[in-house]
Amino acid sequence: MGRGPVALRRSGVALLVTAMVTVAADQASKAAVRAYLPPSHSIPLIPGVLDLNYVRNSGAAFGLLEGQRLFFILTALAVLAGIAFVWFRYKPDAWYVVPALGLVVGGALGNLADRVLVGRVTDFLYLHFWPVFNLADSAIVVGVTVLVFWLLFRHDDEDEEDPVPSGESGEA
Repeated sequence: MGRGPVALRRSGVALLVTAMVTVAADQASKAAVRAYLPPSHSIPLIPGVLDLNYVRNSGAAFGLLEGQRLFFILTALAVLAGIAFVWFRYKPDAWYVVPALGLVVGGALGNLADRVLVGRVTDFLYLHFWPVFNLADSAIVVGVTVLVFWLLFRHDDEDEEDPVPSGESGEA
C-alpha cells in the first residue's frame, strides 16, 4: 500500500497486459475448438487423463443454472466491479497479486465475451476427474486462489512496521 503514481501505473499496465493475454489465449483456443472440433466430439491428449471435448455450456460450472445468460452476464460485471474496488481500495503491491487480478479479469472477460457474442461458453478441456472447462475458467481459479491466500495472509503496512528501530530500547 502507499504506492507512488509510477508504481501504480506500472502495476496497472501489468494487470491489463495479463488480462489481455488471458482473453486472447482464451478466445483463440475457443475459436479453434469451434472451428475444428465437432460438438460433443472428444480427442484424447493424455489417454485416460486429459481430452479435448467440445461442450456448449449455457450454464455455470457443472452445468448449473443452465440458460441463465443474463444472470451470468450481471455476475461477471459484478466481479469486474469488485476487482476495480479491490484495486483502488487496497492498492495491492505484492508481486503475485497484480497478475492474479489480471487472470481473474481476463477469465471473466473471456467467458463474458462468449455469453454476449455466442450466447454460451465454449468448454473443451476435460480432465477425467473434473467437468469440462476452458482457459478462462482456469485463469479465474488460479487468480482467485492466489487472491484468497493474499487476503488471508496479508499484513497492513502498520502491522509490518516496527515502532522502535532495532538497537534502540526507548529507555533513557
